[in-house]
Amino acid sequence: MKYAEVKSRLLLSGYKPLPRPKDEFCGYSEQCKLPETEACAGTGEGNCSYRFIKDRKIVQVSGRGETEGNPLGQFIYLIEYAD
Repeated sequence: MKYAEVKSRLLLSGYKPLPRPKDEFCGYSEQCKLPETEACAGTGEGNCSYRFIKDRKIVQVSGRGETEGNPLGQFIYLIEYAD
């Protein structure tokens, strides 16, 4: 599933982007422009992780593959829930 679809479903379920602290470096990829992007690998498959929060529950979404100019085009391979 593409990241755009996962993000849309999370937002419709009441989750909100969980921005990384302003002093944490994400990377140079287009995905790092999204507020919920936790980090992105700069080489290889372009792995990125994204975080959302609802009622203190955090969802971390992991994607890979880069579509230049389309940060929402990554393929999602893992969704994890944490307290």
